[in-house]
Amino acid sequence: MKQNIPEEEYKHWKQINLWPNFIKPLIKNPLLDILQKGQPHIRYYVARDVVGLPFIHPLVLTINKTLHYQKKYKKILRDEVSFTISNSAKQRELDFIFLMEKLHGLISFGGYKHMKGVDDFIINAMEFQNPDGRFPGLYHHHARMCYLLVRLGLQGNRLLDRSFNWIIERQREDGGWLHRSMIQKGKSNKTQKSCIWTSAEILLALSSRRSMAKSESVKKGIEFLSKQLFNDNSTPFLAHLSPWDYFAVGAKGETLFTGGSLKILEILVNHGLDKKNKMVDKLTSGLLLTQMDTGYFPAQKSKSPIPDPYVTIRFLKLLRILSSK
Repeated sequence: MKQNIPEEEYKHWKQINLWPNFIKPLIKNPLLDILQKGQPHIRYYVARDVVGLPFIHPLVLTINKTLHYQKKYKKILRDEVSFTISNSAKQRELDFIFLMEKLHGLISFGGYKHMKGVDDFIINAMEFQNPDGRFPGLYHHHARMCYLLVRLGLQGNRLLDRSFNWIIERQREDGGWLHRSMIQKGKSNKTQKSCIWTSAEILLALSSRRSMAKSESVKKGIEFLSKQLFNDNSTPFLAHLSPWDYFAVGAKGETLFTGGSLKILEILVNHGLDKKNKMVDKLTSGLLLTQMDTGYFPAQKSKSPIPDPYVTIRFLKLLRILSSK
């Protein structure tokens, strides 16, 4: 396992059990390969999410010290965010989306508040917030920014909670969400079902906020998703990406909002549901069937799957949490 791992970090890894019980359902344990080939941020997420180590653990602290030295992390920091001085709402929305993509990139490489450059971008993001809590764009843009800010360490922030409450107030009677721009020709706000993937994006954000994860709003949203499991969407949002089978989350454009059935499982686990829940069991069983011979899980379910360490780590994290319930 020592390949590419600094000596100090390797000493800590030798003390870690890389064959936990929740790995048993897999056809092959991918952890050794992930660690051997992975950059520091990948090993960081294995330690935090798969193994479940706290931030103060010596291994986590050791890796954390190296994250901001990664070339791609530094490149994301260097790439300029160009805010055009304009009264155009569209330009403001484009600037917001560009910043959102940048924050996603920083998180992918282990970015967190107080790390070099991150606080400035958090401040920039909050400057886009309206007094009522709304962020620019459609509902899924709003929700993704809420989620990213929680991931960056703003759990419990009073101003961010205003944004969460803003989107909760727009939940529909069927338990989901539907932005007015997505209402189809011949339909109305009353006759069209909520958008599955807009709702999933919002529920992922809400369920990531600890005080809201078990709320009535999230419960009602999950009930909506349970009735729509593997159905076609009521809107074209993500339709061209085979959204149920697209497990990876991309860095730009619509792929920022993918995640497929793995995202739905993340919502259910965040809400506190366990393996006895039929929806959890069905999604977990289905995802297990997509495991590749290498031990990795794919970016997308297909005839020619591509291994994805991020998807693998996300799913193993859920297996760990479910095994503890």
